[in-house]
Amino acid sequence: MVGFEIVREKRNGKSVFVPVRWKLYTLEKMLVQVKHEFNASNKGMYKPEAY
Repeated sequence: MVGFEIVREKRNGKSVFVPVRWKLYTLEKMLVQVKHEFNASNKGMYKPEAY
């Protein structure tokens, strides 16, 4: 995984986000929790093939 430090600056009168630092992480020893999510529209849920 790559993590970035981002700062907000003004350039030409507009706000921009500029990466100023990054770090590479290994995930082989990271303990995680799984969050199962399912997304569907109301229209998709009531299609005949969904039953």
